[in-house]
Amino acid sequence: MLYMEIILPERVRRKIIEESEKRGVDPEEFIAEIIIDRLSQDPKDRVELYIQLCEKYLKDAEEMLRKGDHIQASEKMWDAAATFVKAVALKLKGSRLTSHGELWEFVDELSKEMKDDEVRRLWRTAISMHINFYEKWAPLEDVEHVLKDIKTLINKLRKFAGL
Repeated sequence: MLYMEIILPERVRRKIIEESEKRGVDPEEFIAEIIIDRLSQDPKDRVELYIQLCEKYLKDAEEMLRKGDHIQASEKMWDAAATFVKAVALKLKGSRLTSHGELWEFVDELSKEMKDDEVRRLWRTAISMHINFYEKWAPLEDVEHVLKDIKTLINKLRKFAGL
């Protein structure tokens, strides 16, 4: 993975944040998708991006939990689950998912294909972390337990999709 500091005018930085929020994605994901759209037509590159972002988000969530910031950790857990579902959709169906509704519908399909209702439950748990980021309802201990559920979801999907 390449990590670099990018210097941008403040107005552009604000637009990136605004657009990423509209799309419900992390600014890093938004920027990376723009670059991939411009430089690569190979879906494997986007699948790899989603997997790398998922791994980064999981590490970020773990670090935030160590620091006691369970609210930011909640959002990173959601980001990890959502980006991994996007990777699976692209790999298995060639579909690019761009909304929460599309993610939910695809997970519903996957759960049926996998004959695994736990996938639905784990997905709802991931969504609860997205909600917790905004509502701040879940206590730290519950958020810590959810991290295990998110990893279980990702591992189930990874195995099914061969990722």
